[in-house]
Formats: sequence, structure tokens, C-alpha cells
Amino acid sequence: MNEFYLALKMMGESRYKWPVPPERPAVVQVVKRPASLSPADAEELRKAMDRVGRCLTGKLVKDGDLYVPEVNEKCLESSR
Repeated sequence: MNEFYLALKMMGESRYKWPVPPERPAVVQVVKRPASLSPADAEELRKAMDRVGRCLTGKLVKDGDLYVPEVNEKCLESSR
């Protein structure tokens, strides 16, 4: 009886498959802080954003697959 039990035990162990180890998590890269703008560049950027903001019509138009804010071109040209 012991031999029969031992033979069954060995057959069962040979068919046992170890669980697959989990995949290693993706390596997370640390994002560096963006370089800050100089005060002069920040002021120029703010002025440009103000010019574009004044020329927005408040409507959305389809550009390819995206909807983008509609800009009054005449207003944009006159504010330069």
C-alpha cells in the first residue's frame, strides 16, 4: 500500500506546474521639473495668450478629428 501511495504521489508531483511569477512592474521614470521661464519670457507669453484670448469667438470648430476653439483671424492680425 505504501508503494502504491508513493507512486501516486510521485505522479501527481510530476504533473504539478508551478504558478507563473508575476511580471515585473514597468519602470516608472521620474519626470524632471520643467525649466522655468525668465520673467521677460513669461511676460511675453502672457501677452500673447491675452491677444489670442481676446480673438476667440466662443465657438468650437472641427479640425480633422478634433474640436478646437474658433479664432477670429482679422482680430488676430490686427492685434499684432
